[in-house]
Amino acid sequence: MGANTVAAVLATGGQCRWEGSAKMNVCWGGLVPAARGGTAYGNTFVFVTSPDAPGPIDPRDYYKNDPVTYANKIEHESNHVKQWKVFGNLMAGLYLDAEDQANRSGLPVGCGNFFEETADLAKGGYVC
Repeated sequence: MGANTVAAVLATGGQCRWEGSAKMNVCWGGLVPAARGGTAYGNTFVFVTSPDAPGPIDPRDYYKNDPVTYANKIEHESNHVKQWKVFGNLMAGLYLDAEDQANRSGLPVGCGNFFEETADLAKGGYVC
């Protein structure tokens, strides 16, 4: 899944790099869908900037003035990569089902989602 995601990002005008400390690809730009601050697909994290950003940007640059938040985000996403290793391609459907159930409960975004909770909510920027 991760290699295909890298190929899709690159083929649609995005960029990717290897984040060795987390053993995952980090991509930005392109046309691969990603939610909130980004989405992990296998061993690839597709970063999404906030609306105030000047367009697709490497998260290292986006968080250059806040290295702790960057490190936390990378750790959180690397935890999702570990989840992908456990659940394989079933991860996408399982995650979406957990998200749907959490949304129906009326909890804040990410809260109540098993996958976000076990990836360390706080490091992902979630407040429950």
